[in-house]
Amino acid sequence: MPPRFVVGLVVGAILVAGCSSPAGPTVQPPTLAPTATPEPTAAPSAASASPAAEATVPIDWKTYTSSRYAYSIDYPSDWIATPASQDWPATGFSYPEDPAIDKWVRPGNSPTWVLMFVSSVPLKVDEKPTERMARLDADNASVCQLSKRTDITIDGSKARQEEGKCFGSDFIRAVAAVHGGRFYLIYVLSGSPLDETSLATFDHFLGSFHFGSS
Repeated sequence: MPPRFVVGLVVGAILVAGCSSPAGPTVQPPTLAPTATPEPTAAPSAASASPAAEATVPIDWKTYTSSRYAYSIDYPSDWIATPASQDWPATGFSYPEDPAIDKWVRPGNSPTWVLMFVSSVPLKVDEKPTERMARLDADNASVCQLSKRTDITIDGSKARQEEGKCFGSDFIRAVAAVHGGRFYLIYVLSGSPLDETSLATFDHFLGSFHFGSS
């Protein structure tokens, strides 16, 4: 079962604990704009995925477009999608059950639950990207043990990736980026160590990410 609350990365802290159904709570009809043509697409290329992992990722993908958070992304067509129904607040934490998060849940809960998330919030007035990242680190320090920090690029913009555990029980790989005056958080979370298939799927998910316009 997935945690009752996850990665606070609060507007940037990664908070994870408790248990609940992986599909999350029922939300009000979203204001997000899903893509007009939900036809399955070929899995996007991901340079970071190894050839071995490449063979294990889902084959059919759909494109999801968020007018609320100004981005588009591809996700496995059989994953359960729950779009955000309200904006992510400027302060406070963000949870898997929070209606401010776009969430995708792997079906079947096998071999264990795996969730992928995206959320975004505008930077505060006069807030610099480095200040936003520093605030993220401060929020995460008390609840997560993250390592393997690397600089990556998503859709041509600089981003930062980390992985590890939160609350000693939940495994995460998280990517944070600032683009167009907004802070973006993209991550995968699981109740067991992230295996090759989960990481390869997240690589495709992340590799298909495109910033939009607010």
